[in-house]
Amino acid sequence: MDKQELLDEFVKQIDNKTLITDKKSMADWWKRWLQFNLTAKLTMIASVAMSWRCAEWFMNLPDPTTQQSAFVSVIMGVMTGVYGIYLGREAKGK
Repeated sequence: MDKQELLDEFVKQIDNKTLITDKKSMADWWKRWLQFNLTAKLTMIASVAMSWRCAEWFMNLPDPTTQQSAFVSVIMGVMTGVYGIYLGREAKGK
């Protein structure tokens, strides 16, 4: 074997090991993602942030209408349901 063939074989072996390592690390990452239930937690954080911004918007209105107050009321009512579902799933997960 000449030097180029040896080099090609070496690169091929490195690529195979890297590919196996990448697959294993990705599988470990997904296991941790599922173990800590990050999708539910990030969804809850996003929902809280959006409802908070809705409340801030309403409080900054100079003269809110009944439609605007109904909108905020619906958003806050939905948040109680979202929170209840979140707590129910967290309790089942443990």
